[in-house]
Amino acid sequence: MLADKRYERIVEITEEQGFVKTRELADMLRVSETTIRQDVEELDVRHRLIRVHGGAKSLTKANLTTSQDEKLMRERVTVHAGEKEMIARRAADMVQDGDCIFLDGGTTILPLVPLLKDKHITIVTHSSLVVEEFQEGNARLFVLPGDYDVYYSMFTGPVTNHVLSRFHFNSCFIGCLGVNPREGTVLASETMTPAVKRKAMEQSSRAVLMADSSKMDIRAFYTMADLAEFDFVITDPGVREYLSDDEIPENFILSDSMK
Repeated sequence: MLADKRYERIVEITEEQGFVKTRELADMLRVSETTIRQDVEELDVRHRLIRVHGGAKSLTKANLTTSQDEKLMRERVTVHAGEKEMIARRAADMVQDGDCIFLDGGTTILPLVPLLKDKHITIVTHSSLVVEEFQEGNARLFVLPGDYDVYYSMFTGPVTNHVLSRFHFNSCFIGCLGVNPREGTVLASETMTPAVKRKAMEQSSRAVLMADSSKMDIRAFYTMADLAEFDFVITDPGVREYLSDDEIPENFILSDSMK
């Protein structure tokens, strides 16, 4: 393929996906990764796309959040910590002794662990950060096996989902990258961890999304679920900066109110 045709195809793919990895482009166009890196650099100079570490990002979707934009999971623990604490307290009230629950790996979930670990419940998780936070308590902790993703500090993949399918939960508590209330979508930057989240939701009597208000109105690469699939969405009062009271969905619970 001639260079000019390759350039147009790279731009086309990047526009379609928002972000694409160098390796994926090389496979699609049947050229070396070195060639793709050179092409992407040239296209960046021509202002046809944005060159980022590991791939290319669309100019027209420059506000689209991808996994390349996210901080390492451990670095996000202290971000919006106060809001996450309020959300966790409201979520903890939903758990009763005897429950079996699933805890997702997002940092919004972590403040929930100290509030639950002394209850007589069973906790299932795929997150190593949840394990570290748990340490000891009255609760029984089961850690799902699978392929370990260092970036997200979670186990994912077919083994994780297969074992997860054997459980039945009273509730699952799920985190996310972003929420678009007006479109009614819950968003992620990749597809591996959302597959675990969705399987947990399928195995649960009640699905609870935990998302602080900074995650509202974010655009991202992948829609992992519809908002309507969650029985409750626990957030903080800051959501009123994005939505009027009339726009707040019925399944939203604000951590300072009964709404």
